[in-house]
Amino acid sequence: MVDEEMRELLKRNLEASKDNNRLLKKIARVYKWQIIFSLIKWGIIIGSAFGLYYFLQPYLETLTGTYSEIRQILPSWPTNNG
Repeated sequence: MVDEEMRELLKRNLEASKDNNRLLKKIARVYKWQIIFSLIKWGIIIGSAFGLYYFLQPYLETLTGTYSEIRQILPSWPTNNG
């Protein structure tokens, strides 16, 4: 009688262990995909930032050139002091 109970407990323990192992593998797989998609997301964000800078670079250079010209003109601008 005790032998049958022990065998039944071992059988249930084995089933629980298999179920636990299946769940742990599933969690590990989800975690792996989460890391992969996170890296892809950040790659897209950083790549977009560099692409946007590459696209806007001629406009930014024009703006900085205009700004430096304005700064050179302003000190010689005549002011009305009175």
